[in-house]
Amino acid sequence: MLSARLTGTISLVLLCGACKSKPAPAPSSITDTDASTADASIVDAGLMPRIVRDGGTVARIRLNSVDAVAVSSRVDNGTESPESLYDGDLDSSWSSKTGDLVGAWVAFRFFDKVAVHGIELTVGMTKTPELFVQNVRIAEVSISWAPFIDVHKALGAETTLVDHFALDTESRALQKIPVELTGNGAVKITVTKIKPGSKPSWRETTISEIRFDDDDGHLEVSPNLISVGSFDPKPRGVLGIIPEHRVPFGCLAAFPNVPRVYCALGALGGVGANIQKSVALVSLDKDGMKEIQSLLTDSPWWEEPRIPYGPWLRIEHDLRNATTLAISNTNQKVSEVPWGGSVDADGATFRQRETMHDIHDASAGEPDYFGGVLEVKFPDAATFTKIFDSDETGTAPLVASVRKLGSMWLVERSDEKADEGISYQSAQAALCDLHAKHCTVSTEPTDVSAAPKN
Repeated sequence: MLSARLTGTISLVLLCGACKSKPAPAPSSITDTDASTADASIVDAGLMPRIVRDGGTVARIRLNSVDAVAVSSRVDNGTESPESLYDGDLDSSWSSKTGDLVGAWVAFRFFDKVAVHGIELTVGMTKTPELFVQNVRIAEVSISWAPFIDVHKALGAETTLVDHFALDTESRALQKIPVELTGNGAVKITVTKIKPGSKPSWRETTISEIRFDDDDGHLEVSPNLISVGSFDPKPRGVLGIIPEHRVPFGCLAAFPNVPRVYCALGALGGVGANIQKSVALVSLDKDGMKEIQSLLTDSPWWEEPRIPYGPWLRIEHDLRNATTLAISNTNQKVSEVPWGGSVDADGATFRQRETMHDIHDASAGEPDYFGGVLEVKFPDAATFTKIFDSDETGTAPLVASVRKLGSMWLVERSDEKADEGISYQSAQAALCDLHAKHCTVSTEPTDVSAAPKN
């Protein structure tokens, strides 16, 4: 049982007359369900918050600098994103999923020593006066706090610091809420009352900007993690991934009847000037490979590949409206192609053939390096046809597999290694038509900055 008691590392002074508790709602996970039905807690444990019935409450908790941001939901338009909450631009905004109104929330998790003297936010979409009136506006919010209870960033019970704080729904300006914060944990702003906009069908909670006032003006917010539904979100959608987090390398989902497959392919890793960053979301079918979106365009060298929300939505819509095979969840048999071995499939033979094995001195801590090719011998063929080449692969042979996809076979090969502080990961894929004796092979993107977008 997680304790609601604040330890010595967190000090809390509530300037209120009385505090009382109420049971928290039963927890629920946020996947593809309407976010308005989901638990608004920033933790999934169904913990019991303490409520302060005083709209003018000022609370003192010491916060650290922001390392993560979470929102209750996000609208399915690919543009009004959580990043807009702290980008300093009043023309951009975050919007919740349609119907996520009263109970919608945004949360910030803090580290490092700072002193916050107030929270400022807008109550709607401030880009133009017309959009401000047409969209839902926030009339009232509550602010709560959940402390860390261990070194793994687990959050304890929520304590309400400011309850039902009234906001001016006619003002497009940032409005300040009197809260002073110190400590390690997460602060959450929950919508408790709204004013509908003049467009009845626009039923999303919208905030253009949130600021935390500190001794130097405004606290810089540069989170390493952005999540939807929780700081520990669950995979969602047909693809079964968390689009805000690093995309898993390899093939994600497919139409078996087309057949077409969606994959995150390329290479990522290295050190210094030798860093490779060529990862893209692609589709493979009988007509070839199409690059849907570079996953690293204009990103800093440390950025990990993520699927932008817009392409993710388009693929999810595509997959939901057809007979699909979600590769990560399928019970369909996957056959491994062993290193130095082979596997038979519909009269064909797939094999991995070693072409290089550089033996190093194990006593000196030097790893061996492997190289090889993946080949197929089509039905009634006398020789093998090469599908994938390989350079040095590090301390282990490449991993390869085949699976049937409608009338074709999906071939995947991946490599992941870490050696002397250098990490490297790559993924390739091909679709093979055994009867036509042809394989459509993925090509690795070479210039991320020039990758096409559609």
